Amino acid sequence: MTGIRADAAAWKILPTLAGQPAVNVRYLKSALGLGEMAALRALDALTERDVLTETTGKSRGRVWQHRAIFEVLDSYASVIRRMSAR
Repeated sequence: MTGIRADAAAWKILPTLAGQPAVNVRYLKSALGLGEMAALRALDALTERDVLTETTGKSRGRVWQHRAIFEVLDSYASVIRRMSAR
């Protein structure tokens, strides 16, 4: 997170990702009270630092994901499936 100001919106997004690892601008505006431009700048900053990945490839209706959180959830789901198959 080098180069991101201490008061930047990107820092507000990080704790939210644990419970909501896929976000869009509308969600950030609603959940965190960010303005559209602040949300977009924060998402760009987090994407540039490989914290988030933009997954839609669109110019509108874009969604960003924290892939590492999804990997942990997928791994946990695999364990649960194996345990329930026994």
